[in-house]
Amino acid sequence: MILASTPYSIDGTLYGIDGTTASSGTTVKAINDRTGESTSVTTNSSGQYILDAASFTSGYSNRDVIVIFFTDSTGTYKAYWRTRINTTDGSETLPNLSLLNMKVSTVGSETAMIVGQKYYNENITAKTTTTVLIPPYNSNLYKNSSIVLTNRSAYTLTTKVWVSDKPSPGTPGGSDWGQLGSDIINTTGTSTAKQWIGKYNWTCVLATNGTAGNQDVDIGLTAST
Repeated sequence: MILASTPYSIDGTLYGIDGTTASSGTTVKAINDRTGESTSVTTNSSGQYILDAASFTSGYSNRDVIVIFFTDSTGTYKAYWRTRINTTDGSETLPNLSLLNMKVSTVGSETAMIVGQKYYNENITAKTTTTVLIPPYNSNLYKNSSIVLTNRSAYTLTTKVWVSDKPSPGTPGGSDWGQLGSDIINTTGTSTAKQWIGKYNWTCVLATNGTAGNQDVDIGLTAST
């Protein structure tokens, strides 16, 4: 059933690239993935925003995927989020988000989220140490994901992709999770790419061991709808 006029709010708070300063005057554009229709608002001085799915010309249906783009006034810093309408809830408050120096591009009919480069300088000293490089995200919303790991340090780093079909999995890498494929081993100065199908509920990427020393690692994640 299509709901053309029943309000369905999607709200939240957006921060700047430092993760603490409210991002005011940022454009928030929501696109209904089923119809292609869009609606836009602007964050207030506290970084808050509220969208209404009833603002789409054709309204919305239960389980519609809503793609949300955040772009600052300079067009340099962006954020991206996908959610699915649940009319039982009647509204949704998104988690706090921060702008990144990222690129959102369209290839054919696919929208790709490119989370730019996140830089890590981790001191991983033992095989029992687990460092979350990419926190859990809802991979069920994407057709596929890919990661590029570049190890700029003088030490070997071993990384694992973990997936879960649990509704609310526990600690990444714990009993609710299972490893996807084999280890990703990056020796000194190497760059490794890995791609997987987004058929799981959750995906995360962990660095599970490495030679003692600072791990200077570039991480790029792309998820395609």
